[in-house]
Amino acid sequence: MKHIEHKLNAAKSRADERIAALHDRVSLDEYRALVKTSDGREVWSDALQRALDEHQVVAIPARGEPYFIDRQIVIGSDRRIEADGATIRVTPGCRVLMLRNRSCADGTHAPIRGVKRDANISIRGGRWEESRSERAGYGKSGMFDEARSLFGVSTLFLFNNMDDLSLEDVTFAHTGGFAVQIGDVKGAFFERIRFDSCYADGLHINGNTENLLCRDVKGEVGDDLVALNAYDWQNSSVNFGPIKTALCQGLELAESSRYKALRIEPGAVFLRRRQLGGLFDFQRRIPRRPRHPHLQAVLSDAALPAWRSARARRRGQRGQPVFRGRRGGPVRTHRPL
Repeated sequence: MKHIEHKLNAAKSRADERIAALHDRVSLDEYRALVKTSDGREVWSDALQRALDEHQVVAIPARGEPYFIDRQIVIGSDRRIEADGATIRVTPGCRVLMLRNRSCADGTHAPIRGVKRDANISIRGGRWEESRSERAGYGKSGMFDEARSLFGVSTLFLFNNMDDLSLEDVTFAHTGGFAVQIGDVKGAFFERIRFDSCYADGLHINGNTENLLCRDVKGEVGDDLVALNAYDWQNSSVNFGPIKTALCQGLELAESSRYKALRIEPGAVFLRRRQLGGLFDFQRRIPRRPRHPHLQAVLSDAALPAWRSARARRRGQRGQPVFRGRRGGPVRTHRPL
């Protein structure tokens, strides 16, 4: 435990030094000329994008009315958003995600290579909202783009293929997909994060992530508060692989939430009959999961399907692994991690 804390503290100190070195600062109000009005709402998408393109630190002033965003905002390296007291909300009917880093890439079928990584992105404060009243479902909200070119993205914030990401004192509300989805990030620090009436996962962490800190994370979500999904379904991830050096502290799930404060989805190791001493067979039925060349995972209950009926046990649910014993029933392994 101590060596994990030491490694994460060192990584966070380096990230904090990079944040402190950002001095080119501007208020979003200075870009008010780019604000447009739609259906009686002030839409700040163009203003926020231009401010982030031209300055390192963008301050979003506190005010009573929300700042509406009607399209995807892209944030590059060495950028910081400070939004204490401000509410930033996706316009009704917008189906794409709100914020992503510039060098996002698709790591569904193989680790990302040959794409320059972003670095040093931080967000402090703010209430970041969708205009949803229930979970929308994959392909209906939080998409990468209207063409859904990154199939496994369903989120308000997306960060991957980058180093040193910091979110602190941030609140998410009314998200129809995940609030935050990350993968292939080296150095991800989430502190004092709150969720208010969110309808899917809060922090959805996918594979090839290293040096992860989730501390003081609380609130109401419709699925997992924090999900460490190294190996996930293709409709909910674009990054597969190990998660190394992770520390989750102070997770508090609202009483109204029906799921888990912490989920660990390590994946499955596919064993041959002779490795199991002939005790049971293994059928692989995973048509939608990729064959990832660098997947490091273990066999655990977290990887087993939920058997809903005798028919499900006989047939196996489509797209999920099916473990069968001599009499055809599912086989349980050791206790979950």
